[in-house]
Amino acid sequence: MIALAGALYLWLSYVVTTDPAPSLLAVIFTLLPFFAAAAIGVWKSPHRPLALALSGAALALLIFNSGQLYGHIAWLFFLQHIGAQGAAKDDGKQRHRA
Repeated sequence: MIALAGALYLWLSYVVTTDPAPSLLAVIFTLLPFFAAAAIGVWKSPHRPLALALSGAALALLIFNSGQLYGHIAWLFFLQHIGAQGAAKDDGKQRHRA
């Protein structure tokens, strides 16, 4: 079931990034994992009030600039890819240090 959900997410992400005018529902669905990861990070933060305030400010900026972001949704997935690769590199370095 998890593999099916992952495959659906990948397919929908592909459709959203290649479609010149993706539906708003598809864009929101593909951004849910980002928001879920952010919510988990805020919840586990030792500085929860600060993390919550900064996350709220980031969300406000996203909403304020949603028109521009909607037209360039592929860039958001590109940035997500860079972040994932950076996290994988950092994770590998930490394992070798121990």
